[in-house]
Amino acid sequence: MNSNVVKRCALAVTTPAHKLARKAGASVARLSVVGGAMAAAGGAHAATTTIDTTEIVATISAGVTAISAIGVAVISLVVVIKLYKWVQRVL
Repeated sequence: MNSNVVKRCALAVTTPAHKLARKAGASVARLSVVGGAMAAAGGAHAATTTIDTTEIVATISAGVTAISAIGVAVISLVVVIKLYKWVQRVL
């Protein structure tokens, strides 16, 4: 379902509540009303949608070693530069 349809449904649900609150002089928290309407509208979609994340997790897991090696190399380079500057200042 298109997200615009969900937004319109949420707006259709919340608009009468806001009009009623204005007439009664009460203050209604817009976020709670919109959040409840979006949860009600999106609740049906959550049960029908399944996302297979195995490929993404495998790709991230495979890249952890390379990313760690790059991180250690960068930190080592920073430490060497700091040590060089420290020794240069002392001399």
